Amino acid sequence: MSMRSRMARACLGLAVTSLASAAQAEGPGIVAGDLVLHPEAFANGSFDNNVFYEDASEDPQSSSVLRVGAGLGLENRSPNKVALDAGANLSYRHYLASGEEFEARNTIDRAALNGMVAFLPRAPITVEVHEDLGFRDNPAFDDTEFGFRILDNSLGLDVRFRPGDNPENRPFEMRLGYRWQTVNFVGDDADALNATVAEKDAHHVRFLTSWRFLPKTALLAEASWSAIDYAEPLDITLVGAGGQVSSAPADRDSRPLAVTLGVKGLVTRRVSTTLKVGYRNTFHNEGTSFSSVIGTAELTYAIEPTIRATLGYNRDGRDNAFSNFYTLNQAYGTADFYFLGRWSLGGRVGFDHYAFSEDAGGFARPEGERTDPVLRGSVYAGFSPRDWMSVRLELASQQNLSDFENGAADNNENTIDPVAYSRQQVTLGLQVNY
Repeated sequence: MSMRSRMARACLGLAVTSLASAAQAEGPGIVAGDLVLHPEAFANGSFDNNVFYEDASEDPQSSSVLRVGAGLGLENRSPNKVALDAGANLSYRHYLASGEEFEARNTIDRAALNGMVAFLPRAPITVEVHEDLGFRDNPAFDDTEFGFRILDNSLGLDVRFRPGDNPENRPFEMRLGYRWQTVNFVGDDADALNATVAEKDAHHVRFLTSWRFLPKTALLAEASWSAIDYAEPLDITLVGAGGQVSSAPADRDSRPLAVTLGVKGLVTRRVSTTLKVGYRNTFHNEGTSFSSVIGTAELTYAIEPTIRATLGYNRDGRDNAFSNFYTLNQAYGTADFYFLGRWSLGGRVGFDHYAFSEDAGGFARPEGERTDPVLRGSVYAGFSPRDWMSVRLELASQQNLSDFENGAADNNENTIDPVAYSRQQVTLGLQVNY
């Protein structure tokens, strides 16, 4: 698989939230005056049969993987004038397979620093300061020691207005928020893999209104606008009628605007739903823009505390470093069954369809149309000896069924690189969040 395809996946973050595992329950913490500390740690071992997301024709490389991590959460017990909620964590990854391409990626692979400070959190008007910093290291190729090392930071402010004297029962809320986001590829790896074309600087403004017109059901309205600027243009290879090859700089900057209306809450005592529908236009500076309906539909059935099942669908258009945008359609389902007080079984299944725009900055891509249909699934069994401790065995599978081939426009079979892949992982892990 080509560098461009691998980097695209690293930026897209194809580990879809709809299939994400439920968060570990938090323990009582360690009380220190007005502060409560929540230490956390995990360790797991896994087997990955396709570390570099290669097509079957490329002889996929497999490896056993060990990961350990630790973190600390922090909150205050009496958030009357100021509320604090912060956390930090990191993890280390070690491949047991031999070879420079594996050994160079035995490193810190994930790190995060998150914080929120709210001033007058129980008053009708609250001001919140948010900071979210994340780092991840993704392997790139089976023939290089370099990897995609991504640093994503978001800093901003929310102003919330919730009229009413009772902080526990305020049915109406308006929220205006701003985030400044930067995405950078760090280290020598960035230049070696030409990853800087995916670096960007963005400003996001969001306005949200919610009105709880029933005890557990609310109407939602949201509007958002962004200014997304990539650090440098993308070089597009152009093939002339006579076969001559040239390149052109593609401007992928955009000013997306979106509005949605929706409802969220209980339909019956056991059935809840989230329904949102709206419109998004990415307003790219050059070339085509995504201009279409977006929406989310999710239905959840729960018999607490035994069964919880969800079916959902999501449609959106998002900026993309390697074309102007991609259209995403997702369908997913989840099921969790809890029994004997401490045991759990569950699974997730999903289908994601990525349709990339055929141009970047107004220049048609020589490879033509690209769509990535991706199937995902996982099953797990878990045991929790304590509310804040869990042991979990999971089997996960991903199948990219795309027939797209990078380099196909060059008419050189030596440069043709299919983006399809099949990947399976088995993971056994222990997690503690005290």
